[in-house]
Amino acid sequence: MDFQVLNVGEKMRSWFYGNSLIEDGKLKLVIPIHPLFIALPYLLKNQDKFLELDEILTDEEQPAIGLLEKNKQLLKTIEKVADVKNVCDSRVYRYNSQLAMQWIQTRFERIKLCLQEEAALHKAILDSPDVLNRYTFGVLSDYLSAEMTASAKQFLDITDIKCEETVDMNMYGKRKTDEDELSKEQPAKARQSILFTIYHKSC
Repeated sequence: MDFQVLNVGEKMRSWFYGNSLIEDGKLKLVIPIHPLFIALPYLLKNQDKFLELDEILTDEEQPAIGLLEKNKQLLKTIEKVADVKNVCDSRVYRYNSQLAMQWIQTRFERIKLCLQEEAALHKAILDSPDVLNRYTFGVLSDYLSAEMTASAKQFLDITDIKCEETVDMNMYGKRKTDEDELSKEQPAKARQSILFTIYHKSC
């Protein structure tokens, strides 16, 4: 299983430790992440040819990416975003944009459902399908490369915000517009609940 580390906190939060005051009140949360999100940029980079995983998952700056070659969840789900062939005794893969977009769409729909069920979203977000879609896509795009984000935005038909639609949505006293990403400063318990639920419903 792969994980991400998130800093979660609020601007006006500190901790008391014994007789000391710790100014930085942020929490570090270890959250599971689907390995396909990590592998997608490498598959996209080598999209023109079939290659073995050890040829795809290579990065001089991030050599640990090679550990994904033995990741059971990745091996189980990679066919959802790539074409697969058996050549002699080897298994080779090639990025499939249509499959990848369909997989991303399932993540999008599940994240949106989780946000509706678990997050304390402002009524103004929930009452507008376009606003909710933009909000959901903002969460999803945190896990996509810039190129993948642009493709997914077009595939999912995410509309840009219109000036007249801008509303004051003061979520937890901080959120002002629907275009803000999922606030990293919302209460830790709420954000932890959202992310864990998204993961377990998205596997």
